[in-house]
Amino acid sequence: MPKRGNSRHTVEVNLDALRRIGIHPTDDEKRLTLVPGAKAESDITDLLAQHRLAEKVLSIFTRFRWLFKCWPAKRVAGLVSALQTQGHRIIVTAAPAVEELAMIKDIQAELRQPVVDLSGQLSLKQLRR
Repeated sequence: MPKRGNSRHTVEVNLDALRRIGIHPTDDEKRLTLVPGAKAESDITDLLAQHRLAEKVLSIFTRFRWLFKCWPAKRVAGLVSALQTQGHRIIVTAAPAVEELAMIKDIQAELRQPVVDLSGQLSLKQLRR
């Protein structure tokens, strides 16, 4: 069990077990890769086309257990408004967790222009794109 206050990432601490038996993963072997697959790619392409959107999405949220790491709704709304003023169309995403959906509603309440709200509707594979 690692001692508290360890400055190393949890993944590196866990990989120490492999290193002890002579297995030393390279950086390429430790790289996390998510391959969405053809269906997720097709679904998100269709969804973006349906809303006439570009393929760039700004994701603001972390998991609901860590909402304390998120900006307050008013600040997020300020960023969204600034981006909209520059001509960007905004897609809002979030997990289907009640806390995240409530935060999305708080953000939308601060906005003068609507956003495309896909919160709670996408899978992790669809968000990968």
